[in-house]
Amino acid sequence: METKKIMSIVGMGLGAALLAITSGYYFLFNEEVYDSYRYVGSYTLPMKDAAGDEKKLSALTTLKAKGVEWAHYRLVEAIVAHDYPVIKLFLDSGMVLRSKGLIAEELIINPENWVALIEQLGMANKKDLSALFPVPKHLTALDATFKAIEMEYAKPHAKLFAEKYQKFRPIHEKWFNEMQAEMERMRTMCDGGTRCLALNLPIVRIEAEKSRPVAPVKDFIEWLHPHMGLLSIVTLLNNEETKRYLLKTGVTERLNKLEMSDHGMVTFRINSKGSVSYPEGIRVRKL
Repeated sequence: METKKIMSIVGMGLGAALLAITSGYYFLFNEEVYDSYRYVGSYTLPMKDAAGDEKKLSALTTLKAKGVEWAHYRLVEAIVAHDYPVIKLFLDSGMVLRSKGLIAEELIINPENWVALIEQLGMANKKDLSALFPVPKHLTALDATFKAIEMEYAKPHAKLFAEKYQKFRPIHEKWFNEMQAEMERMRTMCDGGTRCLALNLPIVRIEAEKSRPVAPVKDFIEWLHPHMGLLSIVTLLNNEETKRYLLKTGVTERLNKLEMSDHGMVTFRINSKGSVSYPEGIRVRKL
């Protein structure tokens, strides 16, 4: 009797486990169910926060009815696709564009639609358009300029490294010669005794290593993260139409920035002819 009861309990446990696994698979790995749950759930919190704000609630309700998930990447997708009605709904519902690099990206790859996009995003004003915008690394239109800046930045660093290394060489030679002299002294003292040499020569090397001078290290230098003003970008792209729009909007130019792989930062300006200048000079990082 006890055995049957135990078997019954075990059977129920196995059945429950199987049901849990099946349910988990259905909800976690069934893409259609998962996407539907994520889409519906994405509106729970924003609708709660928008209580009492008719404009936000209306935009959220419309987006939900369209079957669009309330998520930042969906706003980015709408911008890339130039889906202006959906962009407006996202903005009206309180979504804020966090991917500022998208502004520079769209200016470079879709210049003919850029002004309309900026106006749709509510950024068609002096303050917003006078900021610095990150330029995504995967774009290549401005690479020649960044490479030229990288080379200019590398010059004084290469010179400094050469100077440091020239000072290091005699110090290293002196250390090496002293170690060799001590090893020669030990060979003389051991008078060819293999046991004596095997015991003492490694000790000489170990002690010498403790005072080995540290060589200067030359950093690998490569441009990494550009942040540029829009006027500089359109000047380099020879986009006169957008340049006129920016100037008409009152956009002011700021110093552009380019972060390097050694964590150095180069500030630079682009003149009306597209030439690069360095108002603050090239700051050399210490080795």
